[in-house]
Order: sequence, then C-alpha cells, then structure tokens
Amino acid sequence: MSQRPKPGFVTQQTVRDQRRATIIRVVITAIVVVVGVAGVMFVLSQRGNDTDDTNSEITQPPSDAFVDGAGIAFGATDGPVRIDVYEDYLCPACAAFEELSGETLRDLADSEQATVVYHPITILDSRSPTQYSSRAASASVCVAEYNKDVWPAFQEGMYADQPQDLGPHVELRYRGLRCIAWS
Repeated sequence: MSQRPKPGFVTQQTVRDQRRATIIRVVITAIVVVVGVAGVMFVLSQRGNDTDDTNSEITQPPSDAFVDGAGIAFGATDGPVRIDVYEDYLCPACAAFEELSGETLRDLADSEQATVVYHPITILDSRSPTQYSSRAASASVCVAEYNKDVWPAFQEGMYADQPQDLGPHVELRYRGLRCIAWS
C-alpha cells in the first residue's frame, strides 16, 4: 500500500498548519488594529491640547480705546444704547455681518447714538494651523491701543484679506503690518 493519503483526505499536519496560519493572521490583525486605534487616540489627544496656557490670562493695556477693559469702543462713552460685536477675523459669517452692518454701526457710533464695542475673539483657531484668529485678534488690539483712529480701516482690511485656504502658511496682512507664521 502507498503512504499517500487519498484525495480529499486531510492529515493532522495539514489541520495544524491551517490552524497556525489562522492564529497568526488573527494576531497580526489584532496588533494592527490596536496600533491604529492607539495612533488615532494619540492624534486626537494632541489636537485637544493645542491650547497654550501662557495666553490664558489676557490683560488689556490702559487706553481710551477700551470700555471696561473688555472691548474696542467707538461712539459716546455713555451712549443711550450699547452694541457689543464679537468677531473672529477668520469667520466668514463675521465678515458677512461686517459687510452688511459695519457702515450702520460706524454711523451710529459717529453720531453718538450708540456705543459700539468690538470684541475680537478666537473661535476658529482650531481650523488654522497658524492660529490665525489669535494673531489677528492680537493685532487688532495692538492697532486699537496705538492708533484707534485707524482701527476701522484695519478691521475692514482684515475682512477684505480674509484667508480662504488654510494651508500651512497663512499671512496676516494689513498695509504696513505683515506677520508670517509657519506651522
């Protein structure tokens, strides 16, 4: 008799080889999944920690441009109406609001029918690799502190040059002011 198994007959060695191959595939797949999940969790945890605690306390410089140390004010200091505008220079909706209402707000402030207080905020920093919102808000406060009269033109220029593409290099531009940040 021949030592060869009949066709369709499975030997114990074949069963062991198939079982070993299956176990190896399962272990390799599990390792890949665990490493992938760990990588995703690491990336997500790093995104959540992007805030810089060194800027958590912002102090406003003493200036007549600010009301209650909280915003850039125009119009009568004790006007009959106070309008507070919160704006992020990276926000398309803020730009649309400024385009629609900016002139009216300036007219109300100029005629002293209202006190208009602008609050630069940074709600869209997470969408910018260069923290454009924070840099633009800081520049806005600097302009108001050193020359409040040019601040409305600065604000208008910031919205006119609002970046559309948030690539790794975003410039903050306004006439003589040019700040470049690389991520």
